[in-house]
Amino acid sequence: MTENSLAPAFVRIQYNSTNAPHVMTIPTRAWTPPAGGFTHGSFLDWTDIARDADDMIKDLVNLMAILYPTTDDFASYIIYTQSSPTAPPIFADVGSLAIFGATVTPGNHRATQFTFSFLDAEGAKSKLVLLDVATLDLFTPKATFADLTGSEQNLVTKFTSVAEGWSTRNGLRPSVFRRKTVTLNAKLRRAYHFD
Repeated sequence: MTENSLAPAFVRIQYNSTNAPHVMTIPTRAWTPPAGGFTHGSFLDWTDIARDADDMIKDLVNLMAILYPTTDDFASYIIYTQSSPTAPPIFADVGSLAIFGATVTPGNHRATQFTFSFLDAEGAKSKLVLLDVATLDLFTPKATFADLTGSEQNLVTKFTSVAEGWSTRNGLRPSVFRRKTVTLNAKLRRAYHFD
């Protein structure tokens, strides 16, 4: 078990809103260097099959991008590995994304935050946090899976799939969706001089 650790590997996704650049960090299962046609290496999925790293990352980002304004873009990703939970991260690979948002009429998207919360089999929490995301001016405080849009349900399903290699900081699969919350991010509000 690697409680509250990014080990054995994680991905940092760089994206740009009209307001600021952001970085999203997501833990993964073990990463294997490029081989066998996997240009950017591979991650083990939850059935212990090699999953193309570039495809896995792009598949998730494409689903996230649907929730962003067309003016925003996901630029690139960096893969890091850790030999143990306390070891320093080691650069493993880098890839380009060039994936743009798809929401034409986003509503408020300055200092906004969607938080998709999950649990693994041992009850450890995991989150996908999307900043400066298109709210469509709908601020439902807490949404269950049934309340999500089709695009949001697709994102949740992809992130929790056994055919993917995303992980909690507990080293297990994020298997249970808890809720989605919509808030304004206080730190971003100050940075954007809203307060």
